[in-house]
Amino acid sequence: MLKKIGEFFDVILNPVQTVPVGSYQLQGDREGQLPYRLNLRVEPDGTGILIIDASTVLHLNRTATDYAYHLVQHTPPEETARLIAERYNVSPEQAQQDFADFTERINTLVHTTDLDPVTYLDMERVEPYSRKLRAPYRLDCALTYQVSGNSKKDAAPTERVSRELSTQEWYAILEKSSSVGIPHVVFTGGEPTLREDLPDLISKTLHRSHLCQNCAHQRARPHHAVMRSR
Repeated sequence: MLKKIGEFFDVILNPVQTVPVGSYQLQGDREGQLPYRLNLRVEPDGTGILIIDASTVLHLNRTATDYAYHLVQHTPPEETARLIAERYNVSPEQAQQDFADFTERINTLVHTTDLDPVTYLDMERVEPYSRKLRAPYRLDCALTYQVSGNSKKDAAPTERVSRELSTQEWYAILEKSSSVGIPHVVFTGGEPTLREDLPDLISKTLHRSHLCQNCAHQRARPHHAVMRSR
């Protein structure tokens, strides 16, 4: 009994240390297709959000967040298993198997077009923004309300703004969004390609490890699911 009481207080006074809070990225190749990108955001409580190509959002428990962190950091499986085993008091063999299962499910999502993780990978669906977030999933930047020559003059709400933001002002916004952990930036308008500095803004965005899109049209709603590991 005294041993169990001691173990209880050890858990309370010495909680499991989580991976460092922050944003982490991995860009990988797909044969014959555009590269894919994983964006992991680790929250202060040790849980995480993994965004796959801006189309699938996975809400991770602490253990799954640990596995995702080591996946994007290219930690060797044996080292990952050792660290997880020490952290969660499980066997290295079990930790390595769980990491392999986690990696296989992520690879399935990456390499299978428009796969619903709830239907095919036994995950739980969650409504977008139904959980408290440290920062949004995405930042939409209306660079300009100019429109192309064949568009109607009232196609963009030009009466709402007195001027466009400068390149340096957008740089400051992109720096801020990166620092708070927003992984996905969309440049829209109006017609964003009318901005002469659009290539510079895209370069800045990618340099800050954002996933970047240039789009003035409606985007598909991403899948949201919960992924848990033991």
